Amino acid sequence: DGDENNRVCNVRHVQEAIVGHECKGWSENDRIFIFLTKAARANNWESGVYKPSDKQKIGDVIDEPANLKVGDEKWGLKEQLHKLAEQGIFPESIVKDEPLDSEGFSEDEIWNIFNTIESKIEENDEIYFDFTNGFRNLPMLGMVLLTYLKNTKNITIGEIYYGAFEKLGPAYKVNTLPMDKRNAPVLRLKSFSNIMDFSTAAGVFAKYGNALQLCDVIDRTWLKKKNMEGESNDVILNMKKMMNPLKNKLERITKMLQSCRGLEIVSGENVNDVRNYIQTVVDDDTEKNGPKQALNPILSIIRRKFEEFDGSKNLMNGIVAARWCYDNGMIQQSLTIMQETLVSICMDML
Repeated sequence: DGDENNRVCNVRHVQEAIVGHECKGWSENDRIFIFLTKAARANNWESGVYKPSDKQKIGDVIDEPANLKVGDEKWGLKEQLHKLAEQGIFPESIVKDEPLDSEGFSEDEIWNIFNTIESKIEENDEIYFDFTNGFRNLPMLGMVLLTYLKNTKNITIGEIYYGAFEKLGPAYKVNTLPMDKRNAPVLRLKSFSNIMDFSTAAGVFAKYGNALQLCDVIDRTWLKKKNMEGESNDVILNMKKMMNPLKNKLERITKMLQSCRGLEIVSGENVNDVRNYIQTVVDDDTEKNGPKQALNPILSIIRRKFEEFDGSKNLMNGIVAARWCYDNGMIQQSLTIMQETLVSICMDML
């Protein structure tokens, strides 16, 4: 993130930097899982020395010290995590090296990796996930797996990391750089997970007319958000000020239709309010680059879905609501609202 205080120096493995920086104060209730293929275990988990067979690889490794030669010490991640544990950053017993019998080069191997990782995750876990050293298809698997675990085990995402070593340049160039110039950034990619959340919420609303999942995403993304370093407090407060009434009104409308609240449906007040809140959020440019970019298209869908409702008191809102519930799979609600609305229309005519 560019902050000198967050820099971790003289590490061979990005995982050492992440664990040393993010896992301070972890206890016996926490776990650090390192999933290892056979090659990763031999080359990176266990310590040793560079052998003649490593000679050609040295020039291809961009995070190694310069001028490596056969016989030099090769730092293993296992030993480095042991040193961090000795410093009291976390108990060494929480570090678990887990074997991966597959590398993800076939569908069977992908499912094997999926099952291995999924089996280690428990209900309501908070996950910090690093996919720096996986083959290029594994980050995709990781994102899908995290989304799956959100829905099956109610996990939350603490952060997603990627060590962008390639930003330093090609290997031959990096090997000529002095150590103090080898500052590879570690990217925080939790926003990828947030986009997946918005996508799921949009699908639920489009198919079932239920905005409660979207309300939950809004709540986690803005209303419960803590200030991150470098963020403007004014921006956060302004976003919360806009998102809170929008979330409350979307929740109110969803429950209004689910529970057949006839007077509220006919009044049109909730629909009118949500239109105004949506317009306010869409027009606001406080958050120029952020999760609102994923929310705006969903708000456009919501606005279209409620176009037929009158924003003022009108008995025909009951007919529109009955059709709306029918189209969104709420058959019982549709029948109840239609029955009550027809009686009301007949009484109004008489």
